[in-house]
Amino acid sequence: STFFLNGTVNRHNCRYWAPENPHESRETHTQFPQKLNVWAGIFNDQIVGPFFIDGNLDGPTYLQLLEEAVIPQIVQVIEDDDEDFDPIFQQDGAPPHYALAVRAYLEREFPVRWIGRRGSIEWPARSPDLSPLDFFLWGHLKSVVYMSPVADLNELKQRITDECRRITPQMLRNVRSAFDTRLYHCQAALGAP
Repeated sequence: STFFLNGTVNRHNCRYWAPENPHESRETHTQFPQKLNVWAGIFNDQIVGPFFIDGNLDGPTYLQLLEEAVIPQIVQVIEDDDEDFDPIFQQDGAPPHYALAVRAYLEREFPVRWIGRRGSIEWPARSPDLSPLDFFLWGHLKSVVYMSPVADLNELKQRITDECRRITPQMLRNVRSAFDTRLYHCQAALGAP
């Protein structure tokens, strides 16, 4: 997700649920916004990351992030936990996630156990309601990080990191329960919107 220093929220990663349209808008324009691109994940009852990405995310940058930061942290969580895990790695269909080298790497690391565009398990197109990151994490973080103005990118990084650490295992169990509920609704509707 992208976090802008001025508090602008990329609505691509947010879902608004209300009984009626509040007709609210907020316009901001800048040619070179100060921003942070952030990668985070949820594994079991823990947040993986956050990891901050310099510049824009592309396939080689994403592959390097997976190899050097994301997968090692997941492996560490597995080693530190007493349970036996056989994780499934889920990502959406963003272009960097679709890079051939990324898909080959995920197939080696999670053979037949990764969800994504052209993955072992195909990711349903335009399905943000099925991603705990989209229906919970990004909106939650932005709602607390932007409660007061942010002075600079370092403060923004620190706030994101601190708020990720404040997310409790119980909150993530509730998210997992909500995820199950969303899946059941999709099954009952036979995949219809």
